[in-house]
Amino acid sequence: MLFVLFGTPSIEFAACVDIAAAALTVLAGPMDRFAVNSRSDLQQAWRRRAHPAVLVTSEAPDASLVALLRSASAPIFVILSEPVETAASLVRDRDMEPRLAIRTASLCFASLEPVLVDPDFATAGIAVGRATTVGELMEALLPFLGIEAEGERLERLERQMATLDADWRALAVRDAARRHPGWRSVGSALSEPERRLAAEALHAYRALAARRPVDEARWPLPLLMRLDEPDEPATGEIDLTGQARTIVYGPYMGLPAGLWRVEVALSVRDNGSGNMLLAQVSCLVIHAELRVPLPADGDLSLALDIAIADPKCPTELRLSIDEGAIEGILMLRDVSVRRLPRAGREMP
Repeated sequence: MLFVLFGTPSIEFAACVDIAAAALTVLAGPMDRFAVNSRSDLQQAWRRRAHPAVLVTSEAPDASLVALLRSASAPIFVILSEPVETAASLVRDRDMEPRLAIRTASLCFASLEPVLVDPDFATAGIAVGRATTVGELMEALLPFLGIEAEGERLERLERQMATLDADWRALAVRDAARRHPGWRSVGSALSEPERRLAAEALHAYRALAARRPVDEARWPLPLLMRLDEPDEPATGEIDLTGQARTIVYGPYMGLPAGLWRVEVALSVRDNGSGNMLLAQVSCLVIHAELRVPLPADGDLSLALDIAIADPKCPTELRLSIDEGAIEGILMLRDVSVRRLPRAGREMP
């Protein structure tokens, strides 16, 4: 008997897993519990299996694990937190720097897309927010996993859940999370500007809660960085004066598997001597590159098409000048991505 719970990384997801494991143990008997992110993780864990029932959990399943569960026709229950709250949890509970937390959240959401939108999967889920109760979690989870809680088993479940709260159906998942050993109370995890940045960067992933694919997204300029000034965002004017070099890189965001177009808008001024701009998009290795002459003054638009095979591979845009420059100012205006039709269909 195999139970699979996927979710976005947060202490709330960890609490949901603990609650679900306790309930499933009452209703299905003793079980093994494996937290895995890849096929090899699961294969190694499976060798330690000691009970007929197994609970598999993952915060960021890679393509190999997703393919294995697809071939096994395993039903998967997904517990989603709101994207900005996921980033905030990574800051609060795992001490991540805010921009790294935003990037990590995007990789996790991107890895969950096929499970949520692919019709080959038997998938259900619940969007966990501040007001979600343990009762609501159980009412969504147990029927999907084919477990009926009635009679004596319901009484046992209620006794087990009563250890959480006198009225377990009203207990908020967030309250249960606060009791989790990993919970850290550090006030507001994200400042207001950081929350706005996370909201802009992760907005596209909200579609997954409605079982819709991610089709387009914006990469906010504060997530891209200047190589001349490490960790400084690529906002404002960038002086081209100097040797041939990379001038902008990032944002290392996750994209669901598929064909994508990266679109870059920028402007140039005071560049009378000219130069060549090299634009590259990579995911560990370079997938696309484009060389274009920079104008003396004016706007420039670039488009680079890439195929993403592994959603957990962070995507990087890199802009470089091919030659040393004695003048010139560059300013990024916008960077966005949009999904292209599948191979065999005409691309726009």
